[in-house]
Formats: sequence, C-alpha cells, structure tokens
Amino acid sequence: ENARSDVASSRRSQVATARVVGVTIASASNASLEGQRFRIVVLDEASQMIEPQSMLPIVRFGAERVLAAGDPMQLPPILKVLPPASDHNGGLSRTLFSRLAKIGAVPTLLACTYRCHPALLRVPNVLFYGRRLRCGAAADDRSALIEGLEPSTFVDVPPSRPSGRQEQFNSSPAEADTAAFLLKRMVEAGLNPEQLGVICIFRAQVNLVRRALDALGGDVAGVDVSTVDAFQGQEREIILVSVGRSDGDLKFVEAPERLNVTITRARRHLIVLGRADKLRRSKLYREILESSEVISADDATAMFEHVSLTAAARESQQNDSEDEHEEVR
Repeated sequence: ENARSDVASSRRSQVATARVVGVTIASASNASLEGQRFRIVVLDEASQMIEPQSMLPIVRFGAERVLAAGDPMQLPPILKVLPPASDHNGGLSRTLFSRLAKIGAVPTLLACTYRCHPALLRVPNVLFYGRRLRCGAAADDRSALIEGLEPSTFVDVPPSRPSGRQEQFNSSPAEADTAAFLLKRMVEAGLNPEQLGVICIFRAQVNLVRRALDALGGDVAGVDVSTVDAFQGQEREIILVSVGRSDGDLKFVEAPERLNVTITRARRHLIVLGRADKLRRSKLYREILESSEVISADDATAMFEHVSLTAAARESQQNDSEDEHEEVR
C-alpha cells in the first residue's frame, strides 16, 4: 500500500512540473491528475469521441480553450446501441466536433496529406473532400514495390462456387483464397508481412481470410487482417480490400465514412477484390473502378505467380535489414 502511495505521489509531482501532459480519455480521470488545471486541452481524433468523453478532460482540467482535431468524413464513434430514428440530433453518435461545427465554429481543413501515392489520393479527394486535398508526397516517394503493379488495382473476383462448407452470408471464399495467394507470393518475393494489410468490410470475411492465411502457414500468417473499424488510424505500404458479398443491398458496403477509411490506408498500392458487375451499381465504387486498373482474378493469379520486387523495394528491404542488424549489435 505504501509503494502504491509513493508511485501516485511521484506521478502527481511529475505532472505538476510538466508543461504538456498526454493522456487517453480513460486516463483523464486518473487520481494523479487530481487538482490539475490546463488552460488548453487538445482533443485528438475528436470525431471518434462521444460527447461525454470529450467533455471529461475539458471540465476536469478547467480548460479555457479547446483544440479539437478530427475528420468527420471518417468513422464516427462506435456505439453498441444506435440512437432511434426519431432522434434527429443523433444521440451519442453526434460528437462535440460536429456540434461545434454546426453552431458556427468553422473547421480548418489540413489540406495537405503525406501518406499515399498521388494516384491513390484522387478518389477520396473527389468523393469525400470536394477536391480540396493536396498530396504532399511525390510519386517517386511512393514508388511501386511490385513490378508491373499500378497504385490502384481492382481484381474482379467471380462469385464463389457452391461448396460443402456452411459459409456466412457476407463472406466470399473466392476473395479469401485470392487474397491469401497474392499475399503469399508477395511475402515469398521478399516483402515484410508488416508492410501488408487486409481490410474486410464484413467480420465474416475477416474470419475467412485469416483461415486461408493460417492454412498457408509461414510468415504470411502474420499479415494483419481486420475490419475497417480496427484499421482506422493505421497504414500499410500495400492494402488489400476484400469486399465480400456484394450481390444484395450495398448500403453498408458503400457507407461513405467506412469506404473513405478503407481506401485511404495504403501508401503505395491499393488492391480491391470484389465483383465489378455488382459494385458498378454504386456511384462510389464506380469511381474506384474507373480510377483503377481492372483485371480478372485469373490475370492477377498469373501476374503474381512470377511476382518480383522493384529495385526500389529491394533497396528498401536491404536498408531495413541493415538497420535491424545495427540494432542487434
């Protein structure tokens, strides 16, 4: 008990002398912050916080000014219970960020983005940001890692043939198998699994892709496969998107905030797997198709059967290997 008291006292002393203190929302109520006052509170990812969460540090620390940073065009807070349709104010789904914008606090757009290849910025810029974004990264800074692979590629995967397995409605075994093969060949060519990521629109498809990768074994099983909700805030050099079922209602598949996050996680290459004939029904996916090199699943398999890294990719891998060697030494 004395040891805990000493730790808490030490933390309070450190906080008292610090000019800047960073905490999570959950930690804002920590006992070591009791009695602290901060004139300015910065809320990062404010468009993902429910309003009561945003108010906690503002009220507790007696903030005189608030700087809220977020992107209302990306995923909103995750709620277990959605507000009723009759609640036109959005209930807990409305954030402090959106409330302030609605009452006249005009957001300042940070228009320059440095994550992706300029070609990958075009679609989200047109669809979600009114062409106001600028790319701070040159094409040479995001050069290809795979020989012959364009920045944006759509792989047209045919519907899965009936099998003896009981598959969930929102999954596509054909997409899962195609994704696993492409990833396996990229890892075998020399890419680090940490450079790759798979985003699935549906949880059922996440499970299928993971099983396909586990069946292959080796390093490829280490590739991160998640829903878009888990990928917000992350990035990878190459992102594969597995749409899953698209022959029914596309409302969830083409939800703007969800799609925006999905297609903006890639730095160099975005590969979307889906059924082109079904997704063309969506204005948003038509824009993706028109901005991508569209190839069949068979052509993608043939291309990756003899895949090779670019000179830039090999040089990058060599530099990473030398850095790791130096760290070990």
